[in-house]
Amino acid sequence: MVDQQRCWPKIDHYIGILGDRYTGKTSIIKSILKQGCTDHFNTYFGLAFILKTQPQGLEKPVKFLFFDPEEGGTLRLLNPKLIEKMSLTIVAYDVMSRESFDHIDFWVNSVKNQIASKLVLVIGNKIDMKVKNRAVKYEEAQEKCLKLNCFYIELSAKTTLHIHAMLSSIICLSKTDAKKRLPN
Repeated sequence: MVDQQRCWPKIDHYIGILGDRYTGKTSIIKSILKQGCTDHFNTYFGLAFILKTQPQGLEKPVKFLFFDPEEGGTLRLLNPKLIEKMSLTIVAYDVMSRESFDHIDFWVNSVKNQIASKLVLVIGNKIDMKVKNRAVKYEEAQEKCLKLNCFYIELSAKTTLHIHAMLSSIICLSKTDAKKRLPN
């Protein structure tokens, strides 16, 4: 039997990305890859696994494992042990699509019912599009995320605008969440 500890390097953050079809989930992951080298990119039974190493100044590099269920996929596809390790889940929507925004509640509730950490980062994608075509204003999305007890950031997977900020936010949010879970 293969020792799985030797097959995979130590991962700092396990992150799933969920949302409606055509919200740019896979494009977000591809944009992450544009931000630097990746160690692995594999597709396995409808899931894309990406191992990304992010340098953090003088600190040791941070290793992320992103997984992207197939189109329309949910957390049901994931191994329960992988779900347990998730430090954060991304829920993506398209700022040009009212329908994908309205479905954020469904995705966030799915996460909060299945994952121990329950830390959710909602991403409004496609901000590179014309402002007049936006179906969802920043303030409306921010307000909804506050009500759902989620964090919010907007980015463009196409231009990679705010991708680095998203990675930094994930590191910061995960560190804060880990400190909260430490025994007193």
